[in-house]
Amino acid sequence: DRAMIDFRLFRIPSFATVTFNAFASRMFSFGMLPFIILWLSGQLGLSALEIGYVSSALAVPMVVFSAVGIAVVRWIPVGWVQGIGMVIVAGGLMLGLRIGLDSGWADLIPMFLVMGVGTGLMLPHVMSLAVEVVPAWRTGMASGLANTALPLGTAFGVAVYGAYLSHRVNNGLDGLPIPDQFRDRVSEAAEAGQFRALAEQSAPLAEKARDFFLDGLHGIFVIAAVLALVGALASVVFIRKGRATAPDAGSDAVPASGPGVAAGARSAMAE
Repeated sequence: DRAMIDFRLFRIPSFATVTFNAFASRMFSFGMLPFIILWLSGQLGLSALEIGYVSSALAVPMVVFSAVGIAVVRWIPVGWVQGIGMVIVAGGLMLGLRIGLDSGWADLIPMFLVMGVGTGLMLPHVMSLAVEVVPAWRTGMASGLANTALPLGTAFGVAVYGAYLSHRVNNGLDGLPIPDQFRDRVSEAAEAGQFRALAEQSAPLAEKARDFFLDGLHGIFVIAAVLALVGALASVVFIRKGRATAPDAGSDAVPASGPGVAAGARSAMAE
């Protein structure tokens, strides 16, 4: 009864969906950003400051379209706003498939801009929905759960995408005639996007490593896009604005009140 998390809240479809959206929003943004940074630094040789400038193409539309997302719920149901935003994000991720071996940083800008627009539309409603659709005495818990889903999405995204990218790179390298004593070193350099260091040893090997890395990056974009589309469908189907309760969700936490309770409390204190 005094548990930190009341899992019965997840019986409320709107709350479960918006918590998933919070988790997914970080998976398809910060969760995959480290691997884009590896490509920008390893493939293009950009400095940390230059990478920050490129990444602003994602951040700026997020800020601008957050205001739009807040305004449009006057005319469009919030579930549809969430769904539209995530569909736009999926479209932006698909633009990332245009990135090739000869691409520059400018080829990443369309993907970032479109993703920023979609994320800006859907993200402002995550916290407000989380507390609006649960019993009033569970709003603090709901807010905490939705907030926790954000860093969990980042951590889960980095772990899953990192494992996937490593698998794709190593699968590709396994088919190359690399001496066993150098294989681990080559694998680590390829996974970290250190293509210039590899090129100093073998230009053809560095070219292959870039190809395998980019193939893995494309796979990450596809996985994230599918996740965004799942969130979009769930948003349209399940999110309904307005306070609701799941069966017995947090009912044992309703604070007792009334004259009888007050009298009982005074009697207990007197004893």
